[in-house]
Amino acid sequence: MTATTGKTRGHLFLHLLILTIFIFSCSPVAGKNQVSAELSASSFTTREPVRLSIKITGTRSARISLPEVDGLLFHERGTSKQVRIINGTTSSSVVYNYLVQALAPGKYTIPAIKIDIDGSVQTTRPISCTVTGAATTGTARQQNSGQQGSTGAIKDLDKLAFIRIVPEKNNGYVGEIIPAKIEAFFHQEARIKLTSLPVLKGKGVLIDPLSSQPEQTLKQVNHTPYTVVSWDTALTGIKEGQHHLEVEINAALQVRVKRHRPMPGFEDDFFNDHFFDDFFSRYENRPLSVTSSPVTIDIVPLPEQGKPDGFSGAIGSFTFDLEAKPTIIDPGDPITLKMTVSGEGNFEQVTVPIISESSGLKTYTPHADFSPGETPHTGTKNFEQAIVINDQRITTIPPVVFSFFDPKKKRYVTLFSDPVSITSRQPAIPAASTGVQQKAVPQPDRQQEIVPISKVLYPMLAPVKLEQGQVVKTIQPLFLKPQFIAVILLLLGIAALCTGLRIRKRYLARHPDLVRTRIIDTERKRLIRVLEHIAADDSRVYLEKAPSAIASFLALLWQVEAEALTTRDIQQKLGPIHPITELFTCSDRALYGAVSFSPEEKEKLHNKLILDINTLS
Repeated sequence: MTATTGKTRGHLFLHLLILTIFIFSCSPVAGKNQVSAELSASSFTTREPVRLSIKITGTRSARISLPEVDGLLFHERGTSKQVRIINGTTSSSVVYNYLVQALAPGKYTIPAIKIDIDGSVQTTRPISCTVTGAATTGTARQQNSGQQGSTGAIKDLDKLAFIRIVPEKNNGYVGEIIPAKIEAFFHQEARIKLTSLPVLKGKGVLIDPLSSQPEQTLKQVNHTPYTVVSWDTALTGIKEGQHHLEVEINAALQVRVKRHRPMPGFEDDFFNDHFFDDFFSRYENRPLSVTSSPVTIDIVPLPEQGKPDGFSGAIGSFTFDLEAKPTIIDPGDPITLKMTVSGEGNFEQVTVPIISESSGLKTYTPHADFSPGETPHTGTKNFEQAIVINDQRITTIPPVVFSFFDPKKKRYVTLFSDPVSITSRQPAIPAASTGVQQKAVPQPDRQQEIVPISKVLYPMLAPVKLEQGQVVKTIQPLFLKPQFIAVILLLLGIAALCTGLRIRKRYLARHPDLVRTRIIDTERKRLIRVLEHIAADDSRVYLEKAPSAIASFLALLWQVEAEALTTRDIQQKLGPIHPITELFTCSDRALYGAVSFSPEEKEKLHNKLILDINTLS
């Protein structure tokens, strides 16, 4: 019995000794603090910032003093903490993340960074980096080369955009109108906005003004879908010779700049999914210039052979018609000739047709108006001209002549109107060779109305006023009338009111308190969206990530540094029973496995957090 009891006590003592050794071996070992700093890339561009990571081991918080470097900007992007237990030894580390943005190309050196760890100041090694300029833009190929995600699924940049000009024919005469069509093709997957109308590059040829509202259609070219913007226009050669023409158009290509690196402080897969790519990406407008392939047009002069007298330069295909009224007149009465030229061509060079024989006729200045047709350079040009027959022996208006050059027939065409018979109410004067004295025929007395020639030629003119109107003693200027003064004062009042409202709007937009309030509201909404997505994970991930996101918002709200916030600071400001304080306390305990957090408790705490964050100010 005594031997058995001694053996049992020996085993118990051995077990206690082993347990004591294990407990002491699992206690935390306080190691020396180590600091380091590194850039995610040693070479970058002015448009693409890099990440600066400052890692501190042996502690969970520190104060960092970033140096000032001319040409570099540092943007804080949060912290990440890590606790490891290896072979019973506990170690902790914290990483402070910053985005480094360069303002100009060059070589830079980030001096040693001072880090205060519980009163002990340590420094990192200096970091050197090289900054290059962003790629310039030129033609469509230069602008889009090297842009990741700028044109979606467009792999062949030559298919991004192109333009062409298609004339109806590649030869013509000086002054001839040649119909043409301009088509600009833009890939349907590209986001492009026109910044100018097409511009013709070349000499010796003019182009008609282009419409600011072109036609838009969808076409497929070599099985590639395009949005086609087209203009119907016309070319006019003003100088003979061969002319090489190009069309250029300017546009703005909207390029989405995606994140090429993980979000600093959130390196796991959740924060680097497509949702956050779309949320944090931005669009930039890059200039895009597209030039067509050269088109050659041969312009020749009009032939001299067969050119009719009085040719005015009209080129095209026309018809001519004439109407004269009245045809029964008294001596001295005017006759109105209505001449109509219809067809297609350069109507600017169409002038009033010429009366072949104008002796004995007095002509007046014609009136012209143009009615355009459904297509460009088609329509009808009307002329109205008054004539008076001075020689009563003239009983016929001679043919009226209109000449033009037909480019399709390649010859001059002259059109004649039919002669118009005129009847006079008084007999004509007999010829002197008859020698027979005519007996005067008595005419009945009638009162003949005298119509002024101006009323016949210009019926829309008001007649001359022969009666005296109302006589006033004094003439009061308009600016002295009460009605005019009242209107001016009303307009000045409206202008003053608008100016005051505009000044107030600018003041409110620049007021520091209001600007800060808007920023806080924006960050509050973003924090709630992040928390909603984090809530879909398990409790461990929620306790790990939610405090870091909330700490950034509290730092902005309280105007402190995020890495300086501790659970004790939050407890002093919000109180021990506040949901945010409870979250940070649970997060600290969860790092050492000292707390169990069920999904129901996580959901309950999450709902409290959303309610309190909305009311936190």
